[in-house]
Amino acid sequence: MNRENKSLSAAAYFRRGNKKRDSGNYKGAIDDYDQAIRLNPNYSEAHNNRGIAKNALGNYSEAIDDYDRAIQLKLNDARVYNNRGNAKQNLERYSEAIADYDQAIQLNPNDAETYNSRGNAKRELRRYSEAIADYDQAIQLNPDDAETYNNRRIAIRCSLLSPTIRQHTV
Repeated sequence: MNRENKSLSAAAYFRRGNKKRDSGNYKGAIDDYDQAIRLNPNYSEAHNNRGIAKNALGNYSEAIDDYDRAIQLKLNDARVYNNRGNAKQNLERYSEAIADYDQAIQLNPNDAETYNSRGNAKRELRRYSEAIADYDQAIQLNPDDAETYNNRRIAIRCSLLSPTIRQHTV
């Protein structure tokens, strides 16, 4: 099998894995991503998407390993940093998650989802004013996202209840 056919076969497994992932069949998706990576070990998107599927199954550390490999292969992909931040946040490694979100925002400053996620991590660390600023930026980028408004409301409420932080008023 020549190199071009290998890539096409890897791409076919990748596409089939995406369809399985999109339908909620995460284990089947992982099997297809495994095949794509076996055929093309440098397939950064397959590593990223396998990480997404593993994250959905609660295998956060394994997902981080896949994101690490995807970043090694393709350093400047904001989506991968965002995804790795989400997995780290799921492991309650909030400071590390924030560092990944910072990198994602540096690469793509117009992604409302990343600002929302970073705001969530900052809120968990009780950095309420910073969280609110992230939610404000997310709302500016995507004013139709109800989840971000709710997260902002929670952060404001927490900041008002916190005895040490009263920097933001409603």
